[in-house]
Amino acid sequence: MRGLIFPIKTWWLLGLTAFLALVCLVQSVALIPTWPNPDLRVVIPQLQEQLIVPVVIIGLAAAIFFDPQGKKSVVIGPLTVLSPTRRILPFAFTIWGAAVVGPILGWGYMLVRSAAVRFRLIDLIAFLVLIISLFAAATLAMVLANLLPPKWKLVLTPLLSALVVFVPVIMNVFLLAGTGKSSLSLAFMWGTSLVSYPTDFVMSTELIRLVYFVLLSVCGVYALMRFNSYALTGRRSFAIVGLVYLLAPALVFASSILMSPVLTKYEDDRQKCEVIGEYRLCLPIAQATLIPSLKEHFQQLFAQLPNAWVDPKTPIGFAEGAIIGPLTLQNPGNFKTRQEWEQVTFSNIAYNIFASGGHSDACSNQAQFYDDLRNSLLLRAKLPMDLVYGVNEETGQESEHTISADASPQLAFLTKLSTAEYQQWLLKHRDSIATCKLSKENFR
Repeated sequence: MRGLIFPIKTWWLLGLTAFLALVCLVQSVALIPTWPNPDLRVVIPQLQEQLIVPVVIIGLAAAIFFDPQGKKSVVIGPLTVLSPTRRILPFAFTIWGAAVVGPILGWGYMLVRSAAVRFRLIDLIAFLVLIISLFAAATLAMVLANLLPPKWKLVLTPLLSALVVFVPVIMNVFLLAGTGKSSLSLAFMWGTSLVSYPTDFVMSTELIRLVYFVLLSVCGVYALMRFNSYALTGRRSFAIVGLVYLLAPALVFASSILMSPVLTKYEDDRQKCEVIGEYRLCLPIAQATLIPSLKEHFQQLFAQLPNAWVDPKTPIGFAEGAIIGPLTLQNPGNFKTRQEWEQVTFSNIAYNIFASGGHSDACSNQAQFYDDLRNSLLLRAKLPMDLVYGVNEETGQESEHTISADASPQLAFLTKLSTAEYQQWLLKHRDSIATCKLSKENFR
């Protein structure tokens, strides 16, 4: 190793690797919830969305390492007698090594934990895409470090490196929105976690991404040598040849926009299902540990409702694309804790069970009644509830708390009814609930 990176000190490589590992560890643990027992199809895209900070660090390292390699540098004499390969590789190996090994070490905990849940060939390919994209990003950062003027290099190299990684997302949002085309298929990151419950990677797309980032890496290495020669000599012919090397990946990227391959698909994997009365709860195997508590919660919920208040054919599970039903569960990956997920999930379900679907002034004016209906169901079934903010009258300080049964006269009325009386009340006023015609008189 010492021979590969000479004259770079070994501690530079170890220090940069350790720093990147620490940053990636903190990012992954802080930003990816582990309580839902996530698998690699969820974790890898979320790691992909965290590339900006490592790339900025790599860009700064590239600017520092390649700062002496300019035509105005005092060490230009000794450097010019070396071949481009011998001149570049010690610096490049240091940055490549840190850029690849550091994140792998930092992500190790999350990856091992996720792979223990489920590990497939497509997960391995998606992970290789992630690592090779980091290698490519590091190479492009070194290219920028050789092109930028010395006095701006330390500032612009990390910023432009991050911009290169984020440009496809910007294009997709501002240039391609509404066109049916996408620039994300060959992007370093997607700007959002598109792969989530219950969607999955697409094998053909991941293979295309793998080939593209290998191509970008190889072309980037050749371009780096030419741009380094340009930085040392100032001869434009080297810069032109370097640009030619980058032309191939640029054309492939442009063609991917025209084809816009599908990024994700619905998961075809096995699911674990549980029957709850007339209803059926199904979750991916990786999240099957959530089923026992969900079953108990739904049993409590259905016990408060009249029979078939919600169509028994309504599935209980994660959303499939844009299809969201009254019993759809929230995506666990969006919540830091299980408690927060359950609170939002059951608050939404209770709201959807009574939602009228109307948008008239009458429905808007009755928002409080629907809040009371939702909260009455949650309180009666002893289900997790969203926290609300209020001001303590004694201290004047703002605090968060759950809704209590005496929050409104309507809520107090509904929570005091017996289960049979509550069900009869719902059946009696079903049409009024559906058409936004409830009144205070109904709550007596």
